[in-house]
Amino acid sequence: MVDRWTRVDTYYSHGFLVPLISIFLVWLNKEKLFKIKAQPDGLGWVFFISGILIHAVSALWQVSFTSGFSLLLVIAGLVLLFLGREHLRQLAFPILFLVFMLPLPLVAIANISFKLKIFAAQISTILINKLGVPAIREGSIIKTAHSYLIVEDPCSGIRSLIAMIALGALMAYFLNTSRLKKGILFLSSVPIAIGSNVIRII
Repeated sequence: MVDRWTRVDTYYSHGFLVPLISIFLVWLNKEKLFKIKAQPDGLGWVFFISGILIHAVSALWQVSFTSGFSLLLVIAGLVLLFLGREHLRQLAFPILFLVFMLPLPLVAIANISFKLKIFAAQISTILINKLGVPAIREGSIIKTAHSYLIVEDPCSGIRSLIAMIALGALMAYFLNTSRLKKGILFLSSVPIAIGSNVIRII
């Protein structure tokens, strides 16, 4: 994961912050956690062993994403084994939040990035014409009468999309309201990220 976080033009430079944020969320709930009586649950072995097996197979086949995902199962298993179900319920979000530090497979990144940059170029071209600047789109290239703009992969908006989804999840967690409103806030991070990228291109 660190290798993907530190690569040039990485989409996951925020990966270093995610575990720190999860630890901070646990610290915020420390008083509530200390009041819960530990009731070790043998079900934790299912999570723990499943995580270890997934990691072993992933390491054998060199599949980094599933290897990283296995870490979440191992942590959940350890919480169950040593503390119990109520602790796991309270720690569910901090553990699940760690998914935002797991880099998606490069094939998935390339596919999503391509679709996003074409979509962003298409919407931007429509809006530029609406603003009175004649423009046409050829693939990811936006052409005007005197210039052209290439919407490359770094301009696809995938970096801001990944970061905004993580931020949206965090904000929804802290929002003291209904689950419906939390869900709306979380889902709104997607159009906000895409929309802000379109505005930047325009």
